Amino acid sequence: MRENTSSDSNQNQNQSQPDSREQQLDWREMRRQERAEWRAARRQWRGNNGWIGGAILILLGVIFLLQNAGIFFAQNWWAVFILIPALGSLWTAYTLYRNTGEPGSPPFIGSLVIGVLLLLLALGLLFGIDAGFFLPVALILGGIGVLAVGILNPRR
Repeated sequence: MRENTSSDSNQNQNQSQPDSREQQLDWREMRRQERAEWRAARRQWRGNNGWIGGAILILLGVIFLLQNAGIFFAQNWWAVFILIPALGSLWTAYTLYRNTGEPGSPPFIGSLVIGVLLLLLALGLLFGIDAGFFLPVALILGGIGVLAVGILNPRR
């Protein structure tokens, strides 16, 4: 009788194994579909940003070409590298606005203010504008950003 009991349990295990294997395959397929949906949503959220790197290289090339030709001379040519996070921040603000449609959201306003501040700083350093000009402008823009968040998005 012991042999029958053990063979019955072996048969039960063999019968349950295909079910668990099918469940495992179904689980894996479900997980793959979830990942594919997540990737598609992430691509839609980010948009097509492949052109940014090319635009930065073209901008650097044009600046160096103009500087070598004597048309454009900037002592602080390294300030061009401050433009990269400035443009990235402005692009983030644009993407947030495009995806949510809310111009008063704190992430949108924060990205916009930081982008404008970095852009003004980079342009001021690039063209040799007095640095004393930037502190008042930075304070004014920061205050406008704080006011905009407070007015457009009050706490509930």
